[in-house]
Amino acid sequence: MKIVVINGSPSGNNGTTAQSIAYLRQQLGEHEFEVIEAARRIRRLERDPETFDAALALLDGADAILWAFPVYIMLVPAQLKRFIELLGERGGEAVLRGKVCSAISTSAHHYDHTAHDYLEAVSWDLGMTYVHGFSAESGDLLTEDGRRNLRGFGRDFLRRAAGDALVEAGPAPLRWDAPEFRSELDIEASPERPAPGEGRIVVVSDATPGDGNLARMIDVFERSVSEPVDRIELGGLRMKGGCLGCMKCCDGDDCVYQDDYQATFEGRIQGAKVVIYAGAVRD
Repeated sequence: MKIVVINGSPSGNNGTTAQSIAYLRQQLGEHEFEVIEAARRIRRLERDPETFDAALALLDGADAILWAFPVYIMLVPAQLKRFIELLGERGGEAVLRGKVCSAISTSAHHYDHTAHDYLEAVSWDLGMTYVHGFSAESGDLLTEDGRRNLRGFGRDFLRRAAGDALVEAGPAPLRWDAPEFRSELDIEASPERPAPGEGRIVVVSDATPGDGNLARMIDVFERSVSEPVDRIELGGLRMKGGCLGCMKCCDGDDCVYQDDYQATFEGRIQGAKVVIYAGAVRD
C-alpha cells in the first residue's frame, strides 16, 4: 500500500512526530511511505500553485492517508490548520473523497484529544473515512512499550485501510450557510465611544472584509456595553508565523519571533478587564 503522510510539524523531518513516522516506515517496510511537509513548507504551498498541485497529486495516488502532528496548545499547529483551509479552498475534497485516513500525534497529553476530535471532523467533512487515531507522549519512542503501541496502531490502521477489518461509518459532511446577522440596534450609526484606557474591554478579531456578519456582531457588542472597547484586528498585526515548537518560551525566554505579538499581548490584552475572541469557524 502507498501511505501518504501529511506532516503537520513545523520542525519538518527533525521533529519527534517525524521520528515516529520514520519508525513506522522502518517497521512496515513492505508498504511505501510518502511525506508532504505541510507545515514546514506552508508559505510555499500557499504561494506556488505548482507546489500545492504536486501535493494534491500525491494525495490522489494514496491508498491511505495519515495526518501527523505535534500538539503544542490544544489544537493542531497553525501551519497545518492553514493547509487544511487550502484543501477546502483549492479542490482538495474531490481528491480526498473516499480515502481512508487516521492521525498520529506527539504531545505532553495536554488537550491532545481536542486536536484529534478536530481532525476527525475535518476528515469526515472532506469526504474521507476516518480510523481512530493514536496519541503518543513525546518520549514514547524511547520506550519499548511506546514502540510496541505505535507498531500496533500502524498495523491495525493498515488492515482497516486495506478492508481487512471493520471501519465505522461516520457522519455526513457538514454543509451550512450562515444566515445574515441583523440586530434591532441601529448598527449603521457610529456613536462616539470612550477612548481605550484602564479597565477596558479588548476584542480580538480575525474579521475579514467579506465577513459582514462578524463585523456587525462586534459593532452591536460595542454599542451594548458602557466600557471602552479596544478592538485588535489580527489581520493588521505583523506576525511572522505560527508556533515552531522550539520550546524557548518554556525556559522563561521570550518567543523566538520578533514581531507585533508580544507588544500587543503585554500592552493591550494582558491588562484588560475583559477579553473577547471574535472569530469565524472555518472548518
